[in-house]
Amino acid sequence: MSFEIAGLTPEQNNLFPQHIPHTTFFGGIQYNCETLKDGLDVAMEFKRLLKIDKMKVLYGGIEYV
Repeated sequence: MSFEIAGLTPEQNNLFPQHIPHTTFFGGIQYNCETLKDGLDVAMEFKRLLKIDKMKVLYGGIEYV
């Protein structure tokens, strides 16, 4: 499954866990996981690194709010 997190600054892109294969694009990250649970676990880990309180799971991506 492919996941995308958009609306990020270049500094936030650099904080994405390097042990997870990913592609960086202007304003976001795209990564692949085997299952939805794995993909959401990655998003939660990244959310904690960014010290963001809330996130929305959208069709086609994840948005931190």
